[in-house]
Amino acid sequence: MHKSIALFAGDGAGRDQLRVVRCVLEAVAARFGHQLSLIDALFGAAAQARRGHALPEETRLLARDVDALFIAFACDAVPRSYPDADAINARRAATARATSHLALDLDAGATLRPVHAYPSSSDIAALRPELARAVDLLVVHPPAAPSPQRDALFDVERARRSAITAFQMAQRRRRRLTCVDRGPSDSAGPSWRSVVDDLARRFADVRVDHLAFDDAGRRLLEHPRRFDVIVTSALLGELLGDQAALLAGSLGLQGTATVGGRTDLYAPTRAETILDDGDGPRVINPVGSVAAVALCLEHSLGMPDEARAVSDAIQGVLALGYYTADLRFHVPRHQRGLVDTRGMRQLLCHYITHGHSHDDAQRGEDARGLSS
Repeated sequence: MHKSIALFAGDGAGRDQLRVVRCVLEAVAARFGHQLSLIDALFGAAAQARRGHALPEETRLLARDVDALFIAFACDAVPRSYPDADAINARRAATARATSHLALDLDAGATLRPVHAYPSSSDIAALRPELARAVDLLVVHPPAAPSPQRDALFDVERARRSAITAFQMAQRRRRRLTCVDRGPSDSAGPSWRSVVDDLARRFADVRVDHLAFDDAGRRLLEHPRRFDVIVTSALLGELLGDQAALLAGSLGLQGTATVGGRTDLYAPTRAETILDDGDGPRVINPVGSVAAVALCLEHSLGMPDEARAVSDAIQGVLALGYYTADLRFHVPRHQRGLVDTRGMRQLLCHYITHGHSHDDAQRGEDARGLSS
């Protein structure tokens, strides 16, 4: 099978992610006999520096002509006390704006944030492991708009497209949909509640309930298993998705997809980074990028077996006790397999290619201490 995937990196942290994504996709192609064309393009801060525009026309056209695309989201903002903080944050903002404009240009319908705890990752959860093991949900919301002002406005069509996607996802899962809004203040005029209730008649096999945002956040912490699919606004979806990901172990372990347009976009939910003395933040946990690859393989490329192999690799490597520096304060004492970005990349790609074998422990020893 031949498929084309565009790879967009926006800054130094993005380049770290794409090295991992390329390695994983090449390992999948080799194992399953596919031809995957991986096409790099200028995007975000890098494009801004070289072309004067964060989303050049050639990049925009390429995005419309591939089977899927992966975007290396910029890292979080760095503190102002960090050297060159203004320049780093400007690069981050350029990539974030370009991502929103690209989703709008591709007419994307919804952003999917699946959150689940890998059995081994529940041990590193910040809260009780038994809560982490119960997390298995999907947050659906409209793609983030290029400006916060646009996100703040209620758009019936954007809400409707996201809600339809949420209902369809619920039909494939446990058939339960929770609509989250701001509460009574959202009840006047068109609202998430009215949009979802209108569509519920078309999806009679899905059970629907409504929660205000503060109540949803509390219940998520108390009883995460009650949630299957959550549909809400872009802002509230980001907040609830982050909360669920932290409950499950780490923001750095989850991927995201923006679907329903001409081309689907994939990215890590968050690239967990660390500040160094070089050219800014560097990625230290690439697992979220690999989880996004699994989403891409399943949803856009029609490769469920390949997606399962990637997910199995994540689970297998974590189960062997390997972790990156962002998780070092949460890992139990009996799991001390600290690796850096390059080491985690090698472990994951080797696992995809060869699966579990008796020399895993030795490979892990070789991977420790490798520089990224």
